[in-house]
Formats: sequence, C-alpha cells, structure tokens
Amino acid sequence: MALTRKGNQNLLFGAAGVSANGIVIVTGYSVRNEFSLNVEGRGSLGEVEAWVLGSKKYSITIEGYCQTSTPPAIGGDVTVGTLTGTITSAQVDATNEDFAKCRVEATGYEDVT
Repeated sequence: MALTRKGNQNLLFGAAGVSANGIVIVTGYSVRNEFSLNVEGRGSLGEVEAWVLGSKKYSITIEGYCQTSTPPAIGGDVTVGTLTGTITSAQVDATNEDFAKCRVEATGYEDVT
C-alpha cells in the first residue's frame, strides 16, 4: 500500500526496523528503558541519603503475525533499531477468525552483547 505523507516528515510511522524470528509481519512493538537496580539508602528520618543505580536495561515487546503455530524460540534475538534483546518469553494466539498472532518479550543490557 502506498502512503502519502503530509506535514512533519520527521515523525516515525509504523514498525519499520523491527525483527523477530517467527514473526512475519510486525504489527506493533514497545521498548522500555530502566536501570536493572535502583536502591535508595535512607537515614533515620526517612530521607534519601544515598542512591545506587545498576546497569541500563531495556525490555522489548514485539507483536505480529506468525509463520507457524509454534512460538518463537526463547533465547533467540530480536532487533528494534540499534537495540538487540534476547527472547525471554514467547506465545502464539490463534482463533478460527483471524491469522495466528505472536507476542515475544525480550531483555537486553546496554553494555552486554
């Protein structure tokens, strides 16, 4: 399908640059960034006196249409732009009214390849 774009051309449209083995067409994805560790040290009055943050961690969820009724293998890789994560869970949902859909969740760390 050809798209005609108007207005601000710098906005991201669609799910381009996203891939996961077993998902033929990506229909959506999300990326969440957080620290793997977030600990506060509190004094006797409950005030924060120290703070420790761990490695930068990102969680990736990708949804789309499947090639088979078998979920993508856990331990495989997914890619969203320049981020790569390892699949930690995968599922397939199928009904008699739609194509089979996959959902994978993956985790990655900024300094771990």
